[in-house]
Order: sequence, then structure tokens, then C-alpha cells
Amino acid sequence: MPKFIEMDQTVTLADQLKDEGGAVVLINTFVARPADADRLLSAWTADAEVMKRQPGSYRPSCTAASPAAACS
Repeated sequence: MPKFIEMDQTVTLADQLKDEGGAVVLINTFVARPADADRLLSAWTADAEVMKRQPGSYRPSCTAASPAAACS
């Protein structure tokens, strides 16, 4: 079951939603057992490929942990 965690301890999500200006940045965090890391990255890469083809597509951030395919 997903668990909601405030990403910013100084400004809650509810307060951020009241703001009517500027761009929106979506940050997804995942916690997985080390044994499941490859499955998570594989699923994330496949989902990113689908989303990149959608209108208004996004570009996922690339980190050292990101597979190259998800960052292209």
C-alpha cells in the first residue's frame, strides 16, 4: 500500500496546492528491497516509455541510479 510522505517539511503539499502560479514538478520516490531493485527499474523504464509518447509528455530526472533507457 502506498504511503504518503511530505517531501518538504517547511511547506506542506496542501499549502503548495493553494499556490496558483508557476510550473509543477512531480517527484516520485520509491522504496524497494535491494532484491527488487532490478524489477522496479525495469517497470519504471517501461512506464516512462509509455508516458513519453503521451501529449504533454514529461522527462524523468536522470540520476546515477537511473538506467540509461529511462533518461533518453
